[in-house]
Amino acid sequence: MNCPSPPRLPIAFTIPGDDRGLIHAKADMRAYARGVIQPHMFVYIQTPRGNVICQVRRVSDAGMVPQAEIIKEVRRLESAYTQALTTNIPDGIHPDPVLLEQTFKVLHLDPIGIINGKLDEYVGGVGYMQCVYRATSSEISQLYPEPKGGLRVGYVADGCHATEVAFSLAKPDLARHGVIYGKNGVGKTNALKLIALLNVTGPEPVPVIIFGHPDIGMDNPNDEGTKGLIGLNHPQIVHFGYEKLLRVHTSEIALDQVYQSYEWTQAQRYLIREVYDMDPATYVTTLASYDEHEDPLKLIFTSERSGSKRFPKVSRHGYATVRTVNVVKRRFRELARIVDDTASPLLPQIVQAVLDGKTILINTFDVEAEQQAILVKLILHRLQDVGIRSYGRTKALRLTVMIDEAQAFIEHVGEELTRFLKGCRKNGISLFLSTQSPSNQSLPPEVKNEIHNIIAFSLNPDAIPALAGMSPDLANLKEVITHRAIGQYMGVAAVVTRSQRLSVIVKFPRFEDELEKYLGSRAPDPEEPMTLIPEPDPQTVVSSPSGTKPDPPPPQLPLFSDLVDDAEEVS
Repeated sequence: MNCPSPPRLPIAFTIPGDDRGLIHAKADMRAYARGVIQPHMFVYIQTPRGNVICQVRRVSDAGMVPQAEIIKEVRRLESAYTQALTTNIPDGIHPDPVLLEQTFKVLHLDPIGIINGKLDEYVGGVGYMQCVYRATSSEISQLYPEPKGGLRVGYVADGCHATEVAFSLAKPDLARHGVIYGKNGVGKTNALKLIALLNVTGPEPVPVIIFGHPDIGMDNPNDEGTKGLIGLNHPQIVHFGYEKLLRVHTSEIALDQVYQSYEWTQAQRYLIREVYDMDPATYVTTLASYDEHEDPLKLIFTSERSGSKRFPKVSRHGYATVRTVNVVKRRFRELARIVDDTASPLLPQIVQAVLDGKTILINTFDVEAEQQAILVKLILHRLQDVGIRSYGRTKALRLTVMIDEAQAFIEHVGEELTRFLKGCRKNGISLFLSTQSPSNQSLPPEVKNEIHNIIAFSLNPDAIPALAGMSPDLANLKEVITHRAIGQYMGVAAVVTRSQRLSVIVKFPRFEDELEKYLGSRAPDPEEPMTLIPEPDPQTVVSSPSGTKPDPPPPQLPLFSDLVDDAEEVS
């Protein structure tokens, strides 16, 4: 016999309130203490037009107990506690149950919409003394429909607990610029690796480049046993800078890149240009190791006098003063740390990997910040040129670039990043920046104006105004953003995307757990158990001419092609 499911029990009922746009509901103190009620959970109110689904914005204290009675009860409890220090009270210390019944919590509910077959806009209709119920996954899923072909990066959180409602980054989200905020160790790098894993193992992967720390690609046993993407052994994942330091050939560094990397005077630019014209293939190492005393290229200003004393002739040679040569030399020494004239060109390899649709991991943390910025700019500008050349073709470039700990990169790029963000999207490139703070020092206002997707993990309270300036919806989730990333709040982030009209709290799983699931699903089937071959019936055995049984056939050895197929399945 099928037993009917028990009816849902209300957790509160609506009462009058003075918050404009919010619905007030009275909840039981004991239900709040048990964790049944918590901020940012989803609830609904039954009305004749349908269920009005709301989110608890905040919880406040209320009651009908006079202030004098509260003070009197507090003093009684203090006296009982003092007495308990010297005598044993078997029943413990308890507040007056009559007073406890007269105190309650007020839920401030933000009406999101009304569900009546579909989600419609809420236009009112909730009165007083109407029951409030906790929402289920079926109601929450109508708020955040899962897009087709998106990356399922986590699950919608009810309060701080994950629900069964999946949250995905849609294709339009990945085609727009985004930012990931959070303090150290709260989940920024985990989110980047998770997005890369879901993309490369998905049905329609797009090329992705990740600049960042080595633990994006490599396992790190010192950081709670985190895993890297290289251990996935996926044919669509390539990496640079992990086995040896990143180096580019001199011919890959254009003059424009050099001019944009530092602030140069007109005389310094002129000197660099002259040396570049002498030998474009070695100009970087030439300037980095130039001996101003020997002056083999005659770069330093000199003058020669000739003719008679009455009609002297002065001829000048060279391109710059000794001071100018020394300044250029010092800066080119920094640039030469990423240059190797014997190295194979790096940029063509990266461009080809992008065109092949691969995920590219680039370790930029083993070089200084200035060289890191130069490398990233070299690669991004080359990719932007590839996107421009795709104009008018049937197949467009689609590339997502992620930069971990981007504040170091932004510091040495400045206004050039803003120009790149404005132009690269039309060239098929979107940027996801991971940084520790939403301050203007970490991310200039001009860059923030180009951001459409925001993922905010745990931050300090002083970061809320900057976040609210980027998206006012995030101000309503400040309790989640400012909560310590421990326990149930580990991996919890406030998210705003271009494809979803509502802000959302998302619980991101650990990358290591998702990696284990993928590797487990890819593992070969277990071998079938060995079965014994029954011995032949003596009556059915045909005798040989000599009267003996025929020799059994030789065992069938597997073909070499079968062994190769098995090895490919295991790998």
